[in-house]
Amino acid sequence: EVKPEVYEAHKFKPEPNLAKRAEHYFSENMRVRKGLKAWASGDLRAFGELMTASGLSSIKNYECGTIYIFCFLVALLCL
Repeated sequence: EVKPEVYEAHKFKPEPNLAKRAEHYFSENMRVRKGLKAWASGDLRAFGELMTASGLSSIKNYECGTIYIFCFLVALLCL
C-alpha cells in the first residue's frame, strides 16, 4: 500500500499513463471518504458533485468507459 503523501512526492516520476491511473486511484479514494461524510450528513449536492468528479476522472485518468457513457455524463452536466 502506498500512502497518499508518498504518492504526492513521486507522482510525476512514473510513465505518463501509469501516473494518470495513479492520480485516479488516489483521488478516487479521497472522493470516497468525502462521499461517505456527505451522504451521512445528507449533503446530496456535495455527494453528487463527488460522483460527477468520479465519472470524469474515470474517463480522463483511467481511460475507461464508452462513448455512450461519456455522452450520458455530458448530458447530465448540461442539466
